[in-house]
Amino acid sequence: MQQLIEAEGFDKLAQLDEHNDGSILNAICSTDESRAKFNVLARQVFNIKTSLSGYSHIARPYDKPYRAIDAIYKQLHQRREASADLNRVLFELQRSIGDSIRVERERDAGADSGQLYDIGSIDWDLLKTEFDRSPRKNVNVQDLKTAIEHQLDRMLQGNRNQKRLDLYDRYQQIVLDYNRETDRVAIEQTFEALIALVRDISEEDSRAVREGLDDEYLAIFDLLCQGKDRLSKQSIARVKTVARELLDIVRSQLAEIEGWSQKEQTRAKVCTLVRNRLYDAETGLPEDDYCEEEIDCYTEKIFRYIQEQYSAA
Repeated sequence: MQQLIEAEGFDKLAQLDEHNDGSILNAICSTDESRAKFNVLARQVFNIKTSLSGYSHIARPYDKPYRAIDAIYKQLHQRREASADLNRVLFELQRSIGDSIRVERERDAGADSGQLYDIGSIDWDLLKTEFDRSPRKNVNVQDLKTAIEHQLDRMLQGNRNQKRLDLYDRYQQIVLDYNRETDRVAIEQTFEALIALVRDISEEDSRAVREGLDDEYLAIFDLLCQGKDRLSKQSIARVKTVARELLDIVRSQLAEIEGWSQKEQTRAKVCTLVRNRLYDAETGLPEDDYCEEEIDCYTEKIFRYIQEQYSAA
């Protein structure tokens, strides 16, 4: 820490960069609580510094410690912003291992699309070995936690199916366990649990492609399949078609109704449209798999989803 206090300019940043042992950042990131506490105390320091702006003779002796705290604070927030993208964090983890992990370049487009990399080629055992040698375990775990949370939030915004809710619950439990224990073994266990979670998140995030649906169609499809674990392939294909056609016609209708969700009459019109499409012998759900009472239930689920996702239409 003293080296950081005495350093100037770029030398100060060098004390915090990824080539340094990272002991300062690593200590601050030992738990979520310790990181939050540092942020609170740092902001208090900044407020005191501001209040002393007219008393430079009083503040001057503390300039170097202030700049050191400021450098740490900025680095933490820069890392948090960078960690908002799970693709970026995975890439950095991969880069730390080098050529032993290969991801096809054309698949890196996931960083722009919000979709995860195709991570099937990652050598997870090698990744764990690299983490075991890392002097920045707490920082690595914090970066990964932040990225996973952002990824799950993005996925849940458009589709709150049970699988995604279970993944989020699992993430919350990992975080709870992480903050409960901070010894070296617990940190390694946390990393392994997070990496296992990333693999399952990637599996779910790419399911739309496997199903031949985009994310919005997939959300409707998932709602229509709730409680229907034994649908035949033919019925599943039918439900996919229903999901696509239903969402297309609903979006088309909503585009013609300004402020539809604000009026009871237009809300009722949209709800009726959904039910009629689901119940219709030609456009609706397979009669052998969905009874009339179930269709009413699914109508309500779909209508709630449409309200949540398209209320601004």
